[in-house]
Amino acid sequence: MRRSHAPMPLWMLALPLLTLGACGHKSDDDSGADHDHDHDDGADGADGGDSGDGADGADGGDGGDSTRTLQFSAVVDGTNFACGDTYALGGSDVVFDDLRFYLTEFYAIDGDGSTVQLSIVDEAPWQGEGVVLLDFEDGCRGGTAELRTTVEVSGPAGAWSGVGFTMGVPFAVNHSDVAAAPAPMNVSSMFWSWNAGHKFLKVDGASTGLPGGFSIHTGSTMCEMDDGGTVTGCANENRAQFELATAFDPDTSVVVFDLGALLDGVDLDNNTADTAPVCMAAPNDPDCAPLFSNLGLPFGDAPGGPPTVFSVQ
Repeated sequence: MRRSHAPMPLWMLALPLLTLGACGHKSDDDSGADHDHDHDDGADGADGGDSGDGADGADGGDGGDSTRTLQFSAVVDGTNFACGDTYALGGSDVVFDDLRFYLTEFYAIDGDGSTVQLSIVDEAPWQGEGVVLLDFEDGCRGGTAELRTTVEVSGPAGAWSGVGFTMGVPFAVNHSDVAAAPAPMNVSSMFWSWNAGHKFLKVDGASTGLPGGFSIHTGSTMCEMDDGGTVTGCANENRAQFELATAFDPDTSVVVFDLGALLDGVDLDNNTADTAPVCMAAPNDPDCAPLFSNLGLPFGDAPGGPPTVFSVQ
């Protein structure tokens, strides 16, 4: 692994339109001249604000529950992730400058295998409305210096045997105005500005074959709006569910997100013509197929494979 100090070049790529009801579902607004322009400058989402009780009961649990701090980390094929470092992946030299994702719908698995819903504790600017934003980039290329690698949840005291969660934002809070949304849904660079909803996963970088940059963004697609501009539903919700039920201790275990596993089978050096580089969740972009499979999500006629991106250490 070696650190790349030279800035990556600018790029320009026109993205195809995705169908949004009858009006056309636009592609990600990150498709401007420089793929890093959507990074936070520290202003959006930094002030947080009171997010209220939360859509999923994020004000805490019932009596007898305790607050637990769940630890997360990010690696690339077992090597610790660092924003701006270069990694060898699939025959390409790849540098990442963003890695962020939303998680929601946490639950614990107790000793007898029963599941118990966990409440995400309100803690602006990272947690609120039953959603948490994890941030592994440190501002190496225009983002924010602050990191977030923990999740504060309220749940049963004592031992757990596993944990489950969803990557994404619940429909009820996914399509609201980002400028008026409570933290952590008020981060503009985690939102598709055409109001289709939030980016559930955001990975940006560059590779040997795509030196101008690539983006891997997931979120709900093929959404429909009513006459008032309110999203009423999405054909592809694209919320990935994960369950880690092997030797999990909420006090000592670390949930590991592996970019190498996410990108297994993804061609980072070549891109299908007239599509986003590499994948912005367009249902007609074949480059998205292996990525979705690794997340356990269906893509087109292909069912999702077993999710491989999270593990427990």
